[in-house]
Amino acid sequence: MLINAQEIPQMAFYGDKYDAGRFEPVATPYGRKLKPNWGFWASPLIDNDTSEWTAWCEAERFHVCHRSPTMQNVTVDSKAKIFKVETVEDAIYLEQKYEWKWEDMAKDFDAVFVAGDGVWVLRKGAWDMPSIVFFNTDSFTVN
Repeated sequence: MLINAQEIPQMAFYGDKYDAGRFEPVATPYGRKLKPNWGFWASPLIDNDTSEWTAWCEAERFHVCHRSPTMQNVTVDSKAKIFKVETVEDAIYLEQKYEWKWEDMAKDFDAVFVAGDGVWVLRKGAWDMPSIVFFNTDSFTVN
């Protein structure tokens, strides 16, 4: 479903200091299509120093979170067009309209936000927690 920026929870990027010059356009991977390559990724904040991503890393003992990067707040632009995958029906819509071609989705949307049951629907595509992937740098700012 298409949602507006005000419906997105506070997001955070966890990694090295954000550099827009390193942004790579979203791409459909070979094989596993349910999760794109590249774009800019963020996840909802749970509290001031924990995001869905950092909580998942800790629970799964995923090594990336131990590199001592920083957490940075992400603000979604108020005009961003965001498609939210929260139900099976939302995922079916993307499959039928775009066949999981992320470059085509990027022509119609600024981001895809996966949350709620959408995480479980797309889990075999490696969406392990609520998160958003932005398709262009005009649709968000990093503070």
